[in-house]
Amino acid sequence: MGGFSLLLIFLVLGEGVHALGVPMPGNVLGMLLLTGALSLGLVRRIWIEAAVRFLLDNMALFFVPAGVGLIAHVGMLRGYWAAVSFAVVFSFLVVLYTSGLSYRLLSGKKWPPGRSSNTGTSTGTGPDKGSGDRSGTQGGGYSGKAGLEDTEDRSGHSQDSISRREGGRS
Repeated sequence: MGGFSLLLIFLVLGEGVHALGVPMPGNVLGMLLLTGALSLGLVRRIWIEAAVRFLLDNMALFFVPAGVGLIAHVGMLRGYWAAVSFAVVFSFLVVLYTSGLSYRLLSGKKWPPGRSSNTGTSTGTGPDKGSGDRSGTQGGGYSGKAGLEDTEDRSGHSQDSISRREGGRS
């Protein structure tokens, strides 16, 4: 029960900040405050984990009131279907783009994978130079094993397709 209390405290704090004139919904401000407290170590994840898991497991129930509201006001929405459809599609695309961008920035990965300033044609020597293998390029997190399948033998050891071709060396 302590996890729910902690979540409610941050909700109330967010609503209080909103009441001071910050032009953002109080629940969003509360989530930002909770994120900051988690990042600073003021709140430990284990303290709220059970409450968060319960809320996530039952998230579908929270969409029922919104669905009932849409059905109850479908007559009013008929006149605004184009604007509502545009807003839904546009906001979906914005959320999709910003989520992908945030993941890319936070994970340090480059896009598209394997692309870098080095085109793979090199004058050097060695097994990974000039053969199109990008395992030696500076691609930011690209391992050079795209498209290779990993398998497990009966003993549970993982082996990729290159080491199988080379007689099992890893």
